[in-house]
Amino acid sequence: MAHAEYNFRDLPDGLLFGTASLGYAAWIGQIYTNQWTESIKKRTKSLKGKKYKEETLPIASVEEYFEHFHFAEIDFTFYNPLLKEDGEPSGSFFTLLQYAKHAPSDARVVLKAPQLYSARGFWRGGWQYNDQYLNVEGINDRFLHPAINMLGERLSGVLFQQEYTRKASSPSPNENIEELDS
Repeated sequence: MAHAEYNFRDLPDGLLFGTASLGYAAWIGQIYTNQWTESIKKRTKSLKGKKYKEETLPIASVEEYFEHFHFAEIDFTFYNPLLKEDGEPSGSFFTLLQYAKHAPSDARVVLKAPQLYSARGFWRGGWQYNDQYLNVEGINDRFLHPAINMLGERLSGVLFQQEYTRKASSPSPNENIEELDS
């Protein structure tokens, strides 16, 4: 274990502490041991015209992550379902499979639901309605059932993140509740 003072596992029953970032390279020496120093993946990203470096650790590092935390939010599942339309595994499937391989049996994970099922629409050169929004059969077949099969009891929940919409074009709170309730 890197440092005992970063142990968030000894909390009262029912209280789980974790993060949405699992492989943050800057945590070497705090959460992660120095063994990962040579394995850091580096890439350059751009945001609003500014470039910055991102440094992440390999998925196998989650074994050490879960020595400190009980819980993790995994968000890459937001971008693609676990299975493609033809039922074949997607890249997200294989990535999650690696997390499942390295996460201990007492780890708890919340996955972000794919935006394909949680977003009313997408910006594709203009706003386009998403005909898969809240498609129960689709999310069950292409995301939820494969996730349950892969993670078992480690899957603690699914987070639905809706897309940003301006207040004027958003449904009323009651319409939103009825939509989700259906």
